[in-house]
Amino acid sequence: MEEILKISQRELDDVIELGRRLIRTPTENPPGNYEELSPVIYSTMKEAGLEAHILKGDENKPNVVGIWYGSSSKGETLLLSGHMDVVESGDPKEWLYPPYAGEVKEDHLWGRGAADMKGAIACMICAVKLLRDRGWKPKFNLMIATTVDDEIAGKMGMKFLIEEGFSRAGLPRPSFHILGEATNLNLMVSFKGRTWIRIEVAGKSAHGGAPKEGINAIERGIDIAISMRDLVKESELNPHPMLGPDTCNLGTIRGGTRVNVVPANCLMEYDIRMGPPNSAKMYINKVRDLLSRLSEERGIKISLFEVFEERDPVEVSPENEKVKTLSEIISKVTGRAPLLKGTLSAGDLYYTLKAGIPGVWFGPGEPSIIHKVNERVPLEHLRLATEVYMNIALTLCQTA
Repeated sequence: MEEILKISQRELDDVIELGRRLIRTPTENPPGNYEELSPVIYSTMKEAGLEAHILKGDENKPNVVGIWYGSSSKGETLLLSGHMDVVESGDPKEWLYPPYAGEVKEDHLWGRGAADMKGAIACMICAVKLLRDRGWKPKFNLMIATTVDDEIAGKMGMKFLIEEGFSRAGLPRPSFHILGEATNLNLMVSFKGRTWIRIEVAGKSAHGGAPKEGINAIERGIDIAISMRDLVKESELNPHPMLGPDTCNLGTIRGGTRVNVVPANCLMEYDIRMGPPNSAKMYINKVRDLLSRLSEERGIKISLFEVFEERDPVEVSPENEKVKTLSEIISKVTGRAPLLKGTLSAGDLYYTLKAGIPGVWFGPGEPSIIHKVNERVPLEHLRLATEVYMNIALTLCQTA
């Protein structure tokens, strides 16, 4: 491996300034409006010397992709990516600094998206610009993709790019993917799958003063909820070494019309997360069997059963050569070996791993701060992440 590249304070200031500019262009999802941010990223990629593309799976879903073609007509393509959307900021009064001001205070960049994940996007784009400024030319392709709708598990972001967007635009298929989610500069290599299930229980309406004349759908829903607790018991006894036990969460419950009426329906939504070797389909079948048993034993009537999200767990081997190379680079840049860990969802990495493209999460920021008020990323993380992205590109894409 060549000598590790470092960046100067002036170069770090450029990373911080781009991060501030991205934070100051809000992209809360919902509604997921990218009209202002996509052009900013497109022009910034072009200024960095990338061939930039707007790739839309839908008219209002403009993914922005930049590529630096290597000198070899055949070879690999390193993909760095981040999503442009952020979750809602909530009450601004709860923030120490305005959520979309992009303030630099206390050695941190503050704001919604700082860690999740506009800080990483800024690091990636600036890393490419810095490599070009230093006269480097790649042998293999280097690509950056900024995607839409990750926060709502949308289908027009990385899923679209992998399945048709890249090929439709004549762009190469990635061979390794680094997703810049906040990892505290560690490596995420194992990811839980999930299934989201909607269940509606049918009851019978009656006067609230004569409940025995009706069938209380909410109470029947509670019976289901109690039984669902046992769904992941086996996993709790034998948890995954990186991901821990599987989980089952009752996320929403809605039923009834007023206090003095026996509710005729109850709608519940469940989020079930699992690690390998378990699968989404396994839990879907478990829930079906459970509802069938409750229907037979207690007469609970199910009027709706709907699976509206289904992802299997995915992982990459820590022994993968590119993962080992990235780990070595992180060690040299940061001065410590990164931890190899698991997390509760693969995000955009799901689509590349499912397509047989190995990859990891690596990015600046502390995972525990995302989706919360006072989101922020340490300036030192921005420096170190930029240096890692530079050096992994230099190593995997090689010098022409």
